[in-house]
Amino acid sequence: MISREEFALLKANMRERYDSLRTPTHCKCLNHKVHLNAKGFHHLLYDGSGKARTMLQARSRLILIPFIPVVMRLANDCSYEKRYVRENRKKDSPPILVEMWGMEATVGKMPARVEVIIRREGGGHFIFWSIMRIR
Repeated sequence: MISREEFALLKANMRERYDSLRTPTHCKCLNHKVHLNAKGFHHLLYDGSGKARTMLQARSRLILIPFIPVVMRLANDCSYEKRYVRENRKKDSPPILVEMWGMEATVGKMPARVEVIIRREGGGHFIFWSIMRIR
């Protein structure tokens, strides 16, 4: 188990690493530049409904931050999903198109399968959305 102090230190260190990654970063699979912004880092700590992830869940994603550009460089193909979601939670808000791509690669000294999710809202920029280890 990880203590709150250790988690806070890990979060601060990984935020520095995340901010130091070159943005935009080229994604081989999409053949586009991907922006790494605050929304992507926020999603590592909170789920889609805004609820905080457990420290264990967040830690497992945070420690994979250095592999984001590696997976985007190594992945040869990706899965695609599109859906319409509300811009905000109000009932009468207009739906917008959200496209998501998932790409996988084997990375690290002790090889692990890692998936990176890239998101684009309404034809805007491609942004990093999430990273996770595949078991």
